[in-house]
Amino acid sequence: MVISADGVDDVTLHGGMGGTGRLVISGKVKGWYGHPDLKVSTSARSMADGNHDVEDSSVHYGPRTLTIPVAAVAEARAEAIGLAQSLDAMGHRVVDVRLVEDGTAPDVVPVDGMAVDGDVLSLDAAPVTMGDGGHDTWCSGYLRTEWDDRHAPDGALVGSVTVVCPDPHRYSTLAHVGYMTPAIHGLGGLEFGPKPSGLGGTIATGVLGYPLTYGPAAEGASSACTLTNAGTDVAYPTIVASGSMPGGFAVTDRATGAQVAYGAPVGSQPVAIDCRARTASVNGVDVTLYLTQRHFPRVQPGGGISLALIAEGIGGVAVEVRDTYI
Repeated sequence: MVISADGVDDVTLHGGMGGTGRLVISGKVKGWYGHPDLKVSTSARSMADGNHDVEDSSVHYGPRTLTIPVAAVAEARAEAIGLAQSLDAMGHRVVDVRLVEDGTAPDVVPVDGMAVDGDVLSLDAAPVTMGDGGHDTWCSGYLRTEWDDRHAPDGALVGSVTVVCPDPHRYSTLAHVGYMTPAIHGLGGLEFGPKPSGLGGTIATGVLGYPLTYGPAAEGASSACTLTNAGTDVAYPTIVASGSMPGGFAVTDRATGAQVAYGAPVGSQPVAIDCRARTASVNGVDVTLYLTQRHFPRVQPGGGISLALIAEGIGGVAVEVRDTYI
């Protein structure tokens, strides 16, 4: 497990080790898997059994709270305190907690001849394999550390880290990214006359003839992408447009026709649309008022979405989505 925050060094909590001088996960991490507390309000039926029905859209969860037992194991007391303080230094900051699950999770963690079972260091605890994994996910929150050396021998500190994550979702470290480019000349769509008809003769100016032909910009542009979500909850993409698009841009869900559109020019600074927060920003400045269509795309768990770009100019639009778990 890795805990990171701006302004301080990353801290790694090891699941096992062959020496001292490290912070070690000393027991079971609580709160990582499974749902956080429910926050669903219901009212009792006055003339019937039970409560009134609840719709899917009313089922919500509270923050995710992680409890991580840790041990700072070192040969010297001062070194153990220094390890503990590397975690303490993350106070007053928002932290990212990343857990790499490689398929085995020991119930107790051997530490240089010792093992930690609960909060007591012992010599006879044995690791227990807990099945397949392979997930690499992270969540964000703020933390509190507690240290208790009553059960620890010299050179070690035993404690816990509590992380409260306002957003209860876990996100995959690996992102799915799709790129789309606008047509350079107009929308690069259908070509009108004058031009050869392909069947002999010439098509008059402004007339659309058959067989249909398309401009070179449309043929060279990649104006669509498909993204997937292998998680257990709805994933919301992040859309970033950069380059020069004087008329703005629109991203359309090809299955439903729903569209999110930005009506102002895209220039020297990229435009970022956060579909979860339903906001748009340029260099940290809120520009949500320039959104002319607000049907934000979303990717259902275990599903995918196909998007298409409508824009004029040069540059590109990157759409990023991460597998989302609850």
